[in-house]
Amino acid sequence: MKIIASLLVLVVLAACKAETLEPAGPTDSGDAAVEKDAGTEPAEEPKEGPDAEGTPAMGVPNFAGQEGWVEEQTTSNMRHAQFRLPKVEGDETDTEVVVFWFQGGGGDVESNFSRWSSQFAGPDGGPVVSRISDMEVKGRRIDLIELAGSYAGSMGQGGGPGMAMVGAIVESEKGPYFCRLLGPEKSVAKWKPSYMQFLNSVY
Repeated sequence: MKIIASLLVLVVLAACKAETLEPAGPTDSGDAAVEKDAGTEPAEEPKEGPDAEGTPAMGVPNFAGQEGWVEEQTTSNMRHAQFRLPKVEGDETDTEVVVFWFQGGGGDVESNFSRWSSQFAGPDGGPVVSRISDMEVKGRRIDLIELAGSYAGSMGQGGGPGMAMVGAIVESEKGPYFCRLLGPEKSVAKWKPSYMQFLNSVY
């Protein structure tokens, strides 16, 4: 009888020890914290108009053509918009305004200005002098570069001497947009005022 009693005691002790060694499951407080962090309400939709500090909401720029511009179908998926501006008397080709947007951002202002400058050459084949400036439209920065000389050519616009370009980089919450007024010098000079109005109306 003593042996049987001793065995029963050992069995009971072993059962108790096994129970204390089982891993603890998740607590109620832990589950509640996870659910709270995940959230169930949708993110608040962005609103137009000034933010909490009074700065205008950036939004997406509105690239609307100006009087006399002919809107064209874009010729590549990198072109957000493009317009043909009729040539002035004496020029052989029309001028164009193209707006580019790139999924990866397209690089910073300095690298793009350097690339645009490299597409122009002076009479001796050397680099041209660029005119760089910037302006603000409703608190949003637009960087500008003006170039003139012999143009190397690009898709949609032939090269040659006597060409000019006014490039602009427009900041936005979707990344920069790259605008280009490009054509023969006389035509670019004619259309530059409406191009600047175009830039002044993007926001």
